[in-house]
Amino acid sequence: MNSVQTDLHKMILTSDVEVDTNQQAEREAEANQSSKYSTENVAIILAKNKVDLKLLKEKALTKSVVATSVWETIVAGDKLVRLLEKEFLTDSEKLHCVELFYECAIREMNILVIPANALKKLVQIATELFQTRESTDDGDTHEAGMEMEVKIYFSYAVLNYQVSKNPFETIKLLLDGLKLYPDNIEYYDFVSFLYGVERDHSTALYYCEKGLEKFPDDANLLSGKAVHLHLAWPKAQKEEVVEAYRQFLLKAPEDHRKYPDAYYAISSLATDSVEIEHYYKLGLEAETKLLPCYLPYANSNLKKLHKRNSI
Repeated sequence: MNSVQTDLHKMILTSDVEVDTNQQAEREAEANQSSKYSTENVAIILAKNKVDLKLLKEKALTKSVVATSVWETIVAGDKLVRLLEKEFLTDSEKLHCVELFYECAIREMNILVIPANALKKLVQIATELFQTRESTDDGDTHEAGMEMEVKIYFSYAVLNYQVSKNPFETIKLLLDGLKLYPDNIEYYDFVSFLYGVERDHSTALYYCEKGLEKFPDDANLLSGKAVHLHLAWPKAQKEEVVEAYRQFLLKAPEDHRKYPDAYYAISSLATDSVEIEHYYKLGLEAETKLLPCYLPYANSNLKKLHKRNSI
């Protein structure tokens, strides 16, 4: 159980009545699961789009991986901003700020907005920790050593891009980071994204595939592979592109924000009118399964279909 889950893990059952041990254990487990998603734990919602907390809770409780990830991102972001509101932070609190930001960054960072003053303070903290990370050795066993270094380094790289909007500078940081921490999936995902920003889809594809060698079932890397393959070779490798999208659809949860995109992409590559309409309709159906924070759905492949087929 991670730090966010630990903080949310509260016992809410109180009873003077003696019950069977097994029955009590079942009730406690159910209560703990419910309290984990209690909206009382989220006072500040930092979302670009409207987040329906009731729906989010329902989906998270039904074991939706995406809904759980979004929920825990919101909770971590809420805690982060509250912590950054303090005038003075201890060294331990500064580390916790980075931990919380890291938890957001590796989950659903795209739905969050950190207020300007809080972001400025966070950048200062991350920069300070990044510059001193190699010489720090306080003997603390909590998230110590390599694991904490990974979080500091990656958080600094993400914040560097958010502030500078300079992909090249951040790419260099991430490539150096990959040499130090080659077993961390988020480095492959983010560096491939930044190469995509620079329209270097061949290199973006390379890092998706390198990441998939270590994490073959990761939905984000599978989506990235399909997209960059599509953009790198839009004509000659159609069968390979379609297969890449199908592999993503096979591995990803149905409420993944890129799920409709895969269907629309396959439809845009099709030449048979029946197949075009079939995958287009599957894309529309997939949109109905997305969380509200991912709507309205915008997709370049969908626009191509409207223009080409007047669907």
